[in-house]
Amino acid sequence: MPPFVGVLPYGVAVIKDEGALPRVLVDPPWLRAPDESGPAEHAPVVLAGLTPPPDRRFVWAPGEREAWANVRVHLTPNEGRWKDAVKDYVAGKLTYPPSQAAMFACAPEGLVHPLLPGWHPDVTWDFAHSLQPIVARFAMDVRDNVLPLAKRNPYGTGEALLPFLDADVARMMADWLYRLKSAQDVTRRWFGRHGAAAVARRNAETALRLIASAAGRDTVADRLVPGFGLETDGGLVLDYGPRRFTVAFDEQLKPYVTDEDGKRRKDLPKPGAKDDPELAPAARQRFAALRKDVRTVASDQLRRLESAMVSGRRWTPAEFGDFFTGHPLMWHIARRLVWVSEDDAGRTAFRIAEDRTLADAEDDTFALPENARVGIAHPVLLGDAVKAWSELFADYEITQPFPQLGRPVHALTDRERAGGRLARFEGATVPIGAVLGLTRYGWERCGDGRRFGELDAVTASEVLADLTRLTASAP
Repeated sequence: MPPFVGVLPYGVAVIKDEGALPRVLVDPPWLRAPDESGPAEHAPVVLAGLTPPPDRRFVWAPGEREAWANVRVHLTPNEGRWKDAVKDYVAGKLTYPPSQAAMFACAPEGLVHPLLPGWHPDVTWDFAHSLQPIVARFAMDVRDNVLPLAKRNPYGTGEALLPFLDADVARMMADWLYRLKSAQDVTRRWFGRHGAAAVARRNAETALRLIASAAGRDTVADRLVPGFGLETDGGLVLDYGPRRFTVAFDEQLKPYVTDEDGKRRKDLPKPGAKDDPELAPAARQRFAALRKDVRTVASDQLRRLESAMVSGRRWTPAEFGDFFTGHPLMWHIARRLVWVSEDDAGRTAFRIAEDRTLADAEDDTFALPENARVGIAHPVLLGDAVKAWSELFADYEITQPFPQLGRPVHALTDRERAGGRLARFEGATVPIGAVLGLTRYGWERCGDGRRFGELDAVTASEVLADLTRLTASAP
């Protein structure tokens, strides 16, 4: 038997035994002249015993599949001559992603279905329109093509994931819901469609069960904080061979390294002649990637925890352990804050010590009650104890990630509490942009006429602090 020569997109393969090749290469469907339904003599081979993964489902809204199937696709030079289009695609000549999408959407299924696993177009623009007829046609078979494209562009391509329900999609949607304003519409439509079914998807279970409420979104955010491969103690050892460096984090979650003598370095040194030629470059690359990855979440975590302090959010002891003392990244922020435990016996302030035990303002060990509600202590709740805590943190040289112990505290007067006016700020002139900027601190436009006496002490303090800052530069 003469050797079989196959021309592939990436080169030429010479196989002596034709029987060793898959049929799709021995008898390529694009070299035949199939009808619209594909050649009967080469019907798809069905392998017994193969079933879809039990945690993946596909859910269409009424009429959606038909609507997606009728989406107008991009015209291609080979439109109607799909055999030529497939040949060009396999030869690497059909490179424009919308044209490729049109081929997958319109060419006979027998021609293009075998090519789906290798189709991963490099697009960053809105691509949902091009993907919809392909999803309508191939359903779950195109899931691995759609997922990475949607991840690159949630706003413009995320809609193509609406019918898909599995753990990876659930986690991605939960992340978008918390992190991306641009993806709010598609994530809410996804959760609205899949509802209770979404909570049965492995690690996303708790996040998706609670997603409908603000408290639920906070819980999702807690669970989505990545560990970035850090050790359980929150550190990471980078091995250069003859020398090692340890990664740590400052109060803003910016990573830095210390050498074996404990000397702090802002960056890793370049590998030297005596360093291991494989370990050292890999370690340096690992640190660069870590610094980049952490930067993407650091500001969100700091802002989220400051908001939790102001809003009075509380965690159970188990959640406190999972999300803070036991989390390799969040631990670096948590240990720089004063926390408060509340139960029927009262309220106790504490901190997380270097060994991850808990300690009170006297630096005595503190045991968290089983039924406690744990939160980040606002200085209003600490009262006169702020001074003692400030001195303790100064002694330990603990720098805080956001203003807590040094946060200005304000209180309403009796007259202000009884009414709906703050005379101390009346008559001040400030730029309209500064007023509108209050939305960054949680303010909303409304006119409900509530009395300031309805505000709790922490909220009242924050309101007065915002207005004091706003009017400080007023003429």
